[in-house]
Amino acid sequence: MSKEYSLILGRFQVPMPHRGHFALIDKVLSEGRRVVIALRKEDGTDSNPFTQAQRTVAFEAFYKEEIAEGRMIIINVPNIVEVVYGRTPGWEVRKVSAPRASNVSGTAIREDGGHRIYWITGNSGAGKTTIANELLGPLNAVNLDGDEMRASISLGAGFSIEERLAHNIRVARLAKQLVKYRNVVVSVIAPTESIRNSVEDAMAPTRPWWIYLDRNLSPREGYPYESPQGRERCMTILNTPGIWTPAQVAARILAEIKKL
Repeated sequence: MSKEYSLILGRFQVPMPHRGHFALIDKVLSEGRRVVIALRKEDGTDSNPFTQAQRTVAFEAFYKEEIAEGRMIIINVPNIVEVVYGRTPGWEVRKVSAPRASNVSGTAIREDGGHRIYWITGNSGAGKTTIANELLGPLNAVNLDGDEMRASISLGAGFSIEERLAHNIRVARLAKQLVKYRNVVVSVIAPTESIRNSVEDAMAPTRPWWIYLDRNLSPREGYPYESPQGRERCMTILNTPGIWTPAQVAARILAEIKKL
């Protein structure tokens, strides 16, 4: 017998996804059902600014475990405006009432939840992704990883300073939405002070905490990197190969976070 799923169709736009979305989806999952999230293609307007790729990344970040376990599938669909079925479709339509989302600002949500964005930067090969994975559990965080972002919201982007700036801003805007509900760990190279300033501008009024992984690496040719040492709200963590394990580096970061 083939697997059975519950289909949840929607735009899931700003803020994406919000408390009402979570309540609806979690209710169906709590019933032991597998879920297909169908993200409608309706973007590019003031009320629907986020693309399907950006919304897909958001869901994949929040429901990483459910997707890995086969309890959730994310699909992209056209701008469906009606569902038509015959007399005996072989499936049922039901309405699940979710609590109405509170009409509060993103700032108020952040202040109530106390969530933070931790942006791990450092030269190529510094161990950003590895350390980010070590931090996700202790921080109860979702991860926006550079390679994964380049395969989704920045697909086809190159590595010029201009393209890196655009890539970082896309990630920053997505992190700004996600931090309303969870801590966010970003593992993306922000190679210059100008780009880091633009990241903070894109997140405003949210402010990230920067984690600079210093592995004493020389910049690759064509990939300049400016150290953020001395930057406000930035901790520098040495990650010398053969000296510390990823778990030990993460433990040092967590110790610094407790002091914040």
